[in-house]
Amino acid sequence: MELQRNSIHRYRTGEKHHLVLHVGCKNLYLADRIPHTPTYGNNPMKCPFCGVIDRDQVLDSRPVRDGMAIKRRRLCHGCEGRFTTFEEIEDLRLSVIKRDGTREPFDRDKLTRALETACNKRTVAMSSISDLIDHVERHLMARGDREVQSHLIGEAIMLELSKLDAVAFIRFASVYHQFEDADQFKAIVEQLKVSAS
Repeated sequence: MELQRNSIHRYRTGEKHHLVLHVGCKNLYLADRIPHTPTYGNNPMKCPFCGVIDRDQVLDSRPVRDGMAIKRRRLCHGCEGRFTTFEEIEDLRLSVIKRDGTREPFDRDKLTRALETACNKRTVAMSSISDLIDHVERHLMARGDREVQSHLIGEAIMLELSKLDAVAFIRFASVYHQFEDADQFKAIVEQLKVSAS
């Protein structure tokens, strides 16, 4: 098929509808639309906006967290809403041994919320928080043990947070260590000064 330069063309192969941008001598595929079936996998996603199942299309897929997960950008053909999903290897997830001896799965969302609270009104980007958690998770997994004591996670988070933002570090440490008086705050500030020197 002869395509005119710098033009957009639509064509169909079977049930697939293609949208192609022809630039110079290259064809850039902008979208492949399958009207009645999802374009990825056998398990369709439920749209978070309209609740429709089996009408989503994957627009973009890319590795994140140093290849430990896949981020997929999806389009719902029911309402035209766009949403993001993540895939990760569940078998490699850590199990956290809490102070009372009970176990629970390593929860990135819980850590993210705690760090967002500590970093509230600070100049810390969300991407920096995500990178910090990635670094801690990789460090813990590199130990080769799929079960980890909760205090090791807290200490690893505080170590990385002290490098990122001193105020956020003190906030996080005060909650983590359950500070009850000013002397405890003074001690953690002195510890931060020593480590910074």
